[in-house]
Amino acid sequence: MSSVNKWFPWALAGVWLIIRIIGAKFFFENDYDKGRVLGTMSNLLLILLVIFVAIIQVYRKGSGTGRSFFSDVRQSMLASLKYVAGVVIAIGFYYSSLSEELENKRLNDYVQIEQALDTPEELARIKAENPLLKDLSKEQIIESSITRTDTFTSLRVILPSSLMALLAVSFIYSLLAAFLFRNFLRVR
Repeated sequence: MSSVNKWFPWALAGVWLIIRIIGAKFFFENDYDKGRVLGTMSNLLLILLVIFVAIIQVYRKGSGTGRSFFSDVRQSMLASLKYVAGVVIAIGFYYSSLSEELENKRLNDYVQIEQALDTPEELARIKAENPLLKDLSKEQIIESSITRTDTFTSLRVILPSSLMALLAVSFIYSLLAAFLFRNFLRVR
């Protein structure tokens, strides 16, 4: 594998970070939900790019003949794992140092929790809709909601879930890429 291909997945993780920063600062104004869509879509496209470049390189060198389906999947996964490792580091760096999106989301959720339980009628409606909250006081419901918000906006939850999702996507894309190359591009 040439040095360009060795660093290509890592470079694309840096590209993801740049895309995410530009999107957050200029287009989404630190809106977590909109920025998350951009981050997800760019990750899907960049993983696909890494995988196809890895397979194309193998077959361009001529070492693709006589290879098995699983060796193509393995080659694709190795390249995509480098990208996944790089982008998970970038996600952690982005949310911990560069962005205020998580903090903004957390604060907005706190306000929504308070507003949802503003009046006794709203509190009664929420208790009627959710039997688990039936015996809790307003303060206990607020505390529970804040705890849940803190959990879901924590890097301790976001990073492992991002890693698992990206690994699953990489595996599925690797299988699809190997299948496409072997069957539709008639590369064997």
